[in-house]
Amino acid sequence: MLCAAAPMNTELLPNLHLPPTWSAAAVVLVALPYLYALVGALRRARRHGRTARSEERSFDPEAMLVAGDVVVTGRVEYAEGAELALRVEVVQGGTESESSGSWSHSWTERERRVRVHPFYLRLASGERVRVEPAEDALLVDALDGMVLVNRTERIRTAELSPGEQVFVRGTLGRGADPEGERYRSGRGLVLRATPGHRMLVSSEPLGARFRKRQRTHRRWAVAALVCLCAVQASFFTFHALAFAGQTVPATVEARRAIERTDGEGDPYTDHEVDVLASPPDAPSVRFTEEVSEGDYALATEGSPVAVRHVRAMPSLAELGTGGTVHGLHFALLMPLGIAFLSIYAAARRRSRPWYLRPVKDTGSGQLPDVPA
Repeated sequence: MLCAAAPMNTELLPNLHLPPTWSAAAVVLVALPYLYALVGALRRARRHGRTARSEERSFDPEAMLVAGDVVVTGRVEYAEGAELALRVEVVQGGTESESSGSWSHSWTERERRVRVHPFYLRLASGERVRVEPAEDALLVDALDGMVLVNRTERIRTAELSPGEQVFVRGTLGRGADPEGERYRSGRGLVLRATPGHRMLVSSEPLGARFRKRQRTHRRWAVAALVCLCAVQASFFTFHALAFAGQTVPATVEARRAIERTDGEGDPYTDHEVDVLASPPDAPSVRFTEEVSEGDYALATEGSPVAVRHVRAMPSLAELGTGGTVHGLHFALLMPLGIAFLSIYAAARRRSRPWYLRPVKDTGSGQLPDVPA
């Protein structure tokens, strides 16, 4: 017969639960994808916000034009005899597929062409500045033009239109101006790309594109934080037992093996133990726990076992010396965290504007036919 002072030499665990140390590791591992996404999203949002402020400070609409690196804003005017100023053509190839009678199609970028020609900016003061873009100029504008070449090829375009208000960053200086002969002896203000940098031509205010990406990453940071809190809330019992609980002596009062049948008619056995825990300076707690077959063999009636109990919540008690996590709980949540991180990475790529990524469009149905 066991005396009341017998040591707690039998540590049983709830069925399919991980040991306390492994459970703590599992809780941390499940949190890591959301923490990684949260920290990354906040850092990117901060970086884009800082860049947006820098871009906005770089332009003063009231500043006088001076030679050097500047941002100039004005309305586009084509050069004499020119039919364009800056045009980007994205050539896409189309494919279609069918699954269970449902069609879908996609257009994938195959080639990108840039056509440039010197053009002019008409400033608010009435002054004109000649702009000479190179073929690597970055055009920040809507990709709103479309030419359907044939059923499997199309061209999406973005281009500057006469009268369009744009911002242009480059190096301003005096240079040859073929249209300045009548009033400046063939010389005038000319804006070219700064050596080592691409000329920026934007139809939207400076900083706007960075503000958009900042908002995108902020939303993902909020989503990561909400998911992290929800996941950790699902481990409430573990946290309560691990951080607010104490290990108390207990005794196995009874045990039983229950024969059951699954949904397919196959028999299986559940093993349960009735436990009486005796927390110091608190009422005794009785509870029933399902255990593994191996632990069931150790849980003889009257044997001392360890129980984790939370005094502030008398009904919260569990076999073991620390909080534990169900193995299936961890097996379900870990892939969800990895999936969240993968979705965020894909969303980051999709959030990049068209001029910074290959353009791919998808849709339902088959590829459209070319009008005769």
